[in-house]
Amino acid sequence: SLPGAGPPPRGRLTVRRVATMLRDSKPLLVVLDDAHLVRDLEAIDTLTGLLPYVPDGAVLAFAGRTQPVNLGRLRVELDPLELGPEDLALADEETYEALVAQGAPIDRAGARLVHERTGGWPNTCIRRS
Repeated sequence: SLPGAGPPPRGRLTVRRVATMLRDSKPLLVVLDDAHLVRDLEAIDTLTGLLPYVPDGAVLAFAGRTQPVNLGRLRVELDPLELGPEDLALADEETYEALVAQGAPIDRAGARLVHERTGGWPNTCIRRS
């Protein structure tokens, strides 16, 4: 900070501290779950401000019910792997295998019906059996 200019914004201090931790930590996985709940602009700026400091080999994961923060910048700078609902749902056969593994007395036709009704979501498939 320049003399008399006051302290730097809180978000910039946070970025510096976390950037130092990122640089000094290997291997590194950072997960922000429920990222869809991040609405505060300062928090979003802080998160996107960390992007240049993520070291090679580190994994930065955002998980949420909707697209978190501003993915436009992430897409351009990092070419991220994006997984959507279709990537996370079970296939027909996987639904059957999951149900059988949980001890459900079900045949393949029944598992197919469960799959159709749940969209293949694992947690819902198990509860419906």
